[in-house]
Amino acid sequence: MPGVLLLESMAALARTAAGPGTWRLAAVRGVRFKHFVGPGDQVHLTVEVTAHGPHRTECRATARAGGRVVATARVLALVSDETTREGTA
Repeated sequence: MPGVLLLESMAALARTAAGPGTWRLAAVRGVRFKHFVGPGDQVHLTVEVTAHGPHRTECRATARAGGRVVATARVLALVSDETTREGTA
């Protein structure tokens, strides 16, 4: 399984954990891919909310397959789509 799909899956779960509203991924820090995920492997994702505010949420994520950690993300930063974007009218 490509790493970008693991990362997108972690981000999707983080958006759900952030709560109601529309959240978009703003930054990712400390991503590590530790082991290969092959065909037929079942991936279990865990997301922990580490900081939460009305316009920004940060999460930590872990992906496990076959009983071992295959990928981690130290910070997934999400921002609310209701916030004004700089440079837009």
